[in-house]
Amino acid sequence: MSIVREVFSNKNIMAIALTTSLWSLVRMAWYPFWAPYLKEELGASVTIIGFLSMIQTAERLIFQLPGGYLADRYGRKKIIVMGTALRTISPVVYFFAPSWQWILPAVIFNGMASLYMPAFSAIIADSLPEERRGAGYGTYRMITSIPRSFSPIIGGVVMDTYGYRKGLRIFLVFQFIVSVIMTLVRWRVLRETVEVKEKPKGKPIMGRLRDFPRSIKVMILVAIIGSFSGRIVMDFTSLYAVEVVKITNTQLGLLTTTIGAITSIFALPGGMLSDKYGRKPAIMLSRVVSPI
Repeated sequence: MSIVREVFSNKNIMAIALTTSLWSLVRMAWYPFWAPYLKEELGASVTIIGFLSMIQTAERLIFQLPGGYLADRYGRKKIIVMGTALRTISPVVYFFAPSWQWILPAVIFNGMASLYMPAFSAIIADSLPEERRGAGYGTYRMITSIPRSFSPIIGGVVMDTYGYRKGLRIFLVFQFIVSVIMTLVRWRVLRETVEVKEKPKGKPIMGRLRDFPRSIKVMILVAIIGSFSGRIVMDFTSLYAVEVVKITNTQLGLLTTTIGAITSIFALPGGMLSDKYGRKPAIMLSRVVSPI
């Protein structure tokens, strides 16, 4: 428990953990039912659902690279607050969308919000004790995963009770409120962890890719392959479960909750193992187990 106290004694980690937990708590109550909602209520075909997912994934790739540069140039906090503020837009658009075409601009804004993810990861790493960074990050992941583990089953009950349209809108109202709170808390509480440079130095952004260590290039390649293969399946899992397997939304929520609970349980031990045996064995083990 000492590592938990050590990690959360840092105000940055505490603020990020609390806001992330609150945001995930609400999001995971409705997101597992997003694909059925798009199809049943907004008239999107399976192809359109895949198209919307493709747009969002592509935007994440496009915006995260300049996001890392901007985090070094202007500081972590400023980019995090700006990206978090962008996340307040999509719940409003989702709430009022009469058809799937209206979802497209919200997806674009959501993708733009990915601009802050490199700064988000960096400020967490900067705020963790260096010698126990693996265990510290595992602790952070465990704590932030626990609240969202219980949300899907609650969301499933709500969807079965009120239907997709009303049920989703209930959670979207909370999502907007939480997004505003999250922006304000991060603006007021976060402390900068890097010295802001007066001028950008070195090579242009794209030119720096060639100078990345081999391990980083390999991880980028693995991430691309993993993201591609995962997206082929994951975006349609809920549709398959509800329409083909014929389970209820409550049962789908229970399955998602079970997966989340397993993730929470193994987060801290995984971080401790990476500190003891190295990052590479832990990464390799996770990549071998994840396809199962």
